[in-house]
Amino acid sequence: MLRGNIADEVDLPEPAGLDQDVFNERRLLERLMDDRQLAGIVLQAFLQDIPSQLEDLRMRFGEHDASGIRFRVHTLKGAAAVVSATRLRAVLADIERAVATSRIDECGVLLSRANREFLRFRKSIEGSGWPLRG
Repeated sequence: MLRGNIADEVDLPEPAGLDQDVFNERRLLERLMDDRQLAGIVLQAFLQDIPSQLEDLRMRFGEHDASGIRFRVHTLKGAAAVVSATRLRAVLADIERAVATSRIDECGVLLSRANREFLRFRKSIEGSGWPLRG
């Protein structure tokens, strides 16, 4: 069974300012025509939804559900791209390539990395002054 539960990933350094590799705020705002209110709503929805989607992806690996894995990882990658979660999107692209080329054995490590990158993204957003409702 693959490991990679978000709750297992707790020892992360605090972000020092806004790391463009973790969260590219400028790109997000450009994508949303500089509408900070809309960007806040999109970020909030992403932060609330992604943990359950990552858990669902982990479960699909455990069930060897190839089509479910492909669908979920592609969906997650697209969502990460929308909010400009650059590093998270890159790791999800790595998972997508590994699955497409039948390198499933690499996915446990990659899923763990995706969980860490999500947590870094969340810390970056929370520490950057975005008005999020909690």
